Amino acid sequence: MIPASGSPKNWTKQGMGTTSISQFQALFQEKTSTIEEAYEFMLAYAAQGKSREDQSVSPSIRTFLENTLQAIEDLQGHFALVQQESELQQEVLEACAIFLEDARKTRALLRLAISTDNITSQMVDNLNASIHIRAMLTDIFVIDEFLDIQAQA
Repeated sequence: MIPASGSPKNWTKQGMGTTSISQFQALFQEKTSTIEEAYEFMLAYAAQGKSREDQSVSPSIRTFLENTLQAIEDLQGHFALVQQESELQQEVLEACAIFLEDARKTRALLRLAISTDNITSQMVDNLNASIHIRAMLTDIFVIDEFLDIQAQA
């Protein structure tokens, strides 16, 4: 990680440590865009009432779920690195832990869906309704807003 210069307050006790908010925010926004796009596709897919997955259609629901899974895993890796910062504020560490736990649960559900031979609209509708996926999405929105505020400080 590249050392930060002139970092905003409140990310760490003494500044930013070794990760700048702009670096973290860029990666965060890239990965969360993938997740949000997939969630929108999932809502539309669930409404179609498909009993058979058409894997010849591009993009497919399977591709969106796989891309989401990869984005979550990338974010988990980055959050795990951020948590290793010894100077992070307790509130930031706690928020990272919450995201990591919700992401772990979401990954398990996505892996289950991807492991099936046929991803139906009903399966996706159930994923959309999952409290774990909704919790992770809410974590993303809260963290995104926090990053926006910190970047403006």
